Amino acid sequence: MYAVSRALLFPVELLLPKSFPRAFLRTEFLMPGCVLVINDQLEVLDLYYDLLNSDEYELELSDYEFENLETIERLNPTLIILDIPVSKRDRSWRLLQQLRMHPTTASIPLILCTPSLRDVQEQEEYLQKQGIAIFYHPFPSEAFVQAVQQIMRRPVRRAS
Repeated sequence: MYAVSRALLFPVELLLPKSFPRAFLRTEFLMPGCVLVINDQLEVLDLYYDLLNSDEYELELSDYEFENLETIERLNPTLIILDIPVSKRDRSWRLLQQLRMHPTTASIPLILCTPSLRDVQEQEEYLQKQGIAIFYHPFPSEAFVQAVQQIMRRPVRRAS
């Protein structure tokens, strides 16, 4: 995983050990929210970087699938963007289900991006009832960025 992090208002992060959970620092006074983008191709992550790089929030880009949700819990993202590649569709659906079933990640807004129109259309009504936004590749970048910005400006609700 590689990360693009925006600077803190105070350089507190520099004084802490790397093992210190950054999510603890993410308050309205210290650090904006975090957008986590998951896709297995670096080229695709580069496109997300170009679209979403902003001073308004921290951007975490992940090029691997999570075997468990521990890393995601540590990041404590405000928004998760799951870009489902056709080749890893089954693993991505499992991750999506885990995210929705786990108490600490169930309330995190999720955007699902996919080129697989047929697979998602079969589940579209269920996904929308779960509050999951769906974008089909290729999607209009302006509409996508607006959706991300709208979610990131909402008050943050966390599972306790």
